[in-house]
Amino acid sequence: MMLMQFGQFLDHDISFTPEVNLDSGKFNCCNSPGLSPECFAIEIPQPDPAFPESCHEFVRSTPHCSSPDVRQQLNAITAYVDGSMIYGSDSVVANSLRELTKGLMKTDWNGQSQLPRTKPCPAAYGSSPLAKQFLGGDRRVNENPGLQSLHTLFVREHNRYVQTQEEA
Repeated sequence: MMLMQFGQFLDHDISFTPEVNLDSGKFNCCNSPGLSPECFAIEIPQPDPAFPESCHEFVRSTPHCSSPDVRQQLNAITAYVDGSMIYGSDSVVANSLRELTKGLMKTDWNGQSQLPRTKPCPAAYGSSPLAKQFLGGDRRVNENPGLQSLHTLFVREHNRYVQTQEEA
């Protein structure tokens, strides 16, 4: 099981494909099928015990603008194994994760060495809009407990290493 989570953790270091933003408050694929090529309405035959709604929206990934003839995928983060899922892919995220003293990453929540928490965010990437979310270098940190555990372990290991280097 943990091998699967580590694969997901590593994948989050090298790829993030953003979806087209259809402004869901104003536009709904199910109510207006065929209106946008970025949206596909999946009809669900009823009755279905797992899906009570009769339609599910499927939104395409954001295309790269360089090719007018062939739709190319866009990677929103670096494609290098560089620890960006721990440290962030841009300076804003990177600085929000750091203590900015002694090389330490932010931790502590209820007196424990846990990932920092942030404001509740809208339901996306497996997160719940009902509670505060863990903050990590990759915004998909909250997808599942195994992934959260790996993020926590790597931040703890970073801080342990930094502290041992300071003592030496």
